[in-house]
Amino acid sequence: MKNQNEQHTNKVLPFTISDKNTSLPNIVVSTSESMKRIEELQIFVKDVMVKGIDYGLINGFSKPSLLKPGAEKLCDAFGFSKVVDVVNRIEQWEAGIFAYEVKMTLIRKDNGLIEAEGLGSANSKEAAFKHQDPYTIVNTVLKMAKKKSAHRCYSFCNKIKWHLHTRY
Repeated sequence: MKNQNEQHTNKVLPFTISDKNTSLPNIVVSTSESMKRIEELQIFVKDVMVKGIDYGLINGFSKPSLLKPGAEKLCDAFGFSKVVDVVNRIEQWEAGIFAYEVKMTLIRKDNGLIEAEGLGSANSKEAAFKHQDPYTIVNTVLKMAKKKSAHRCYSFCNKIKWHLHTRY
């Protein structure tokens, strides 16, 4: 049988109620403040978001999804600025191979803290670009990597998606 020190060598903390050092996060917003924020968000969705433009049904899904314009409206409402960086770039012009990895960061304008980050990548060998001249789609590949990073970055919006599901 392993002793307690051997059990913790994989850096996983077990959850025990008697232990004051659990890995569970603490609630930092009161119930009334949380309810106020949810109500404000519901009013924003009702008054500002446009069905079919900001959110809507996507083929194959029964519940509404948040769309890019809606995610961008939420970023503006929450006071986020976007920073986009190309973190990895492969451009082999002689072989017609182009690949980009892009990171988008959402930064709170009020305090400068990072709210979310997302990585996205795209390359000229993807199925979407298979039958195209790689030299004419370089910018499109870069834009696709940026779009994918934005999609992952906006995943913070998943926190509020249930408002669309339960209200509309």
